[in-house]
Amino acid sequence: MSKKIKFLIILIIVLVIIGLIFGISTIVRFSKLQSIWSRVNENIEKENYYMETTIVNKGVTTKTKTYYKDGIGKFVSQNGTYIWFDGNNAYSVNETEKTMNMLNPEEEIGVVYKESFATLYPGFSYNLFEKIMLAGNLSNVIKTQYFNGQKCIMIEIKEDMYTKTYWITDDFKNLVQAKITFTNGDVYEYKYDIKFHTTKLSDVELPNITDYKITDNATGKTIENINQK
Repeated sequence: MSKKIKFLIILIIVLVIIGLIFGISTIVRFSKLQSIWSRVNENIEKENYYMETTIVNKGVTTKTKTYYKDGIGKFVSQNGTYIWFDGNNAYSVNETEKTMNMLNPEEEIGVVYKESFATLYPGFSYNLFEKIMLAGNLSNVIKTQYFNGQKCIMIEIKEDMYTKTYWITDDFKNLVQAKITFTNGDVYEYKYDIKFHTTKLSDVELPNITDYKITDNATGKTIENINQK
């Protein structure tokens, strides 16, 4: 057997071994991610959640609250105003000034759907091919790590302009913290407190809006009547 043939055989064996290692690694990582996505899907079907989000950037802290129950979502900003959505109509509500502004739900990032919390999880909204690529990209880190005393799955995804890091509890698969680190040194930290089956009807229902001024954000015109759930 010539040296060239021996070299080719060795090269093929090495490539096969590397392929097997890569394939097994991808399967293991995908399985770990799939366990997260499966639990998230189960939580979506509960159609009831509360989420408090704390955002820290350059020493400034911002807090928001998200409620969802049986088709009605509510996103409360730090100043107390909120976006209310019933699946069809969305309004920005200021109870202090007794005003409501009708919004286009397709254009507002604060509109809350039953799966809104799920979109925060890495890879959740990906198609199957993208999910496999996420697991197979060895530049991404997926490992078990203790974070604030909790056993978590730590996921680190590197992009051109930033790196995203997530900490998800190993037991209930709850997202507890995330961080975005930009290449320019800017850092955003997110802390999440997500609970299910705790939102009550009183948390998402509108107040008595009889004497509220209601306008259409697109036209600026006054709306006389709206349908409430």
